[in-house]
Amino acid sequence: MPRVDLSDLRALVGDPAPMPFDVDWPAVETWLGTSLPAAYKEIGSTFGPWYFGDWVWVEVPCGDQPEFPGYSTWLRTTVRDTRALAREYYEDAPLPDFHPKRGGLLPWAETRNNDRFFWDTTGPDPDEWPVVVFALDLEPGIDPWVHTGLTFVDFLATLITTGIDVSPHHRIGPMPHRASRTSHRAEAIAWTPPPRPVRDTARARRRQALTRGNGLTALRALIPPPTSPDLGEGGTWESVLEALGGRLPSAYVELMNTYGGGIWRSYLRFPSPLDLSADGLVARAQFVSRTYRDLRAGFPDEFPFAAWPEPGGLLAFANTIDGDQLGWLTTGEPDDWPIVVYPRHGEQGPPLTTDLIDTLLAFMRGQDVPDLERLDPEDDPLEFATFTSWGQEDR
Repeated sequence: MPRVDLSDLRALVGDPAPMPFDVDWPAVETWLGTSLPAAYKEIGSTFGPWYFGDWVWVEVPCGDQPEFPGYSTWLRTTVRDTRALAREYYEDAPLPDFHPKRGGLLPWAETRNNDRFFWDTTGPDPDEWPVVVFALDLEPGIDPWVHTGLTFVDFLATLITTGIDVSPHHRIGPMPHRASRTSHRAEAIAWTPPPRPVRDTARARRRQALTRGNGLTALRALIPPPTSPDLGEGGTWESVLEALGGRLPSAYVELMNTYGGGIWRSYLRFPSPLDLSADGLVARAQFVSRTYRDLRAGFPDEFPFAAWPEPGGLLAFANTIDGDQLGWLTTGEPDDWPIVVYPRHGEQGPPLTTDLIDTLLAFMRGQDVPDLERLDPEDDPLEFATFTSWGQEDR
């Protein structure tokens, strides 16, 4: 189709009622380090975040809202999630560079199917930047990175008129000729770029701890513990030890007395050890043991361990948001108990070769720990080196 301008595009979708959105575009562009297409900025200022063709969310620089991230977080997570999807489903397709690398892809929209739309920022004129689609659910062997050659307005117009072919058997569109304010952004306010960072000596010390030191000292340097660790209510160490057979590894007790219960890297969850409710260490360990024994009775080859309180049995002490369990095999002295990951969706692997503190430190440094979540190679481990006490967050 011939090139269209923004007024043609608005006519195609019924020229929706304006909902002015006061974006400080010069500040946004300064923060990004690049100008943006004029038509995109006009849509953003006129309508705010746009829901296009009943299928596409056109993001503009919005501030943080409950459950919906602000612009800088959206950019970062969109790029990270797209890289992860590309590596998982299209491992043979080369990954492109992303902004802020020179000429990298810059995201501006996503679809209900999790397809992502980017600009190829190679050229000097943002109004001529072509759109690149990252498409999901394609046939095996198809490159998911579709270089459309269409600029922002031409791309949206083509989406709702003829659709965009992303493979020989897959097309996005055509779509209903409608556009409106994104419903979950109805109360959104414009995003304000953060101030320029100042030298942060505490952050510099944390970054050093990504590679220097060992044990609990290094872990404390990397992730300062809370002032009041959440140990839980109702129990004492004496009562918990009695309920668990009188013994626990000293490294675990020291870790809990330092950090308490909480979630590491928004992924690895430690129950509060002295909590006598269903959320505490004792109740969780009992539940996992019962479940494991039941599964072992039906599938002994897949569940090879004894289950606590059986001799040498698996004693669970933590889990992941994916439902994997971490536990000790309670054979020998507690400080020598090996750690195992009992995976929910995979085959049982061998015990880990490191103790609890070293395992946790490696995980928080972004190093690979068998059967636990891996960071993307492009991720900054310091960004993910977090701990949130249960006193600060609901389970």
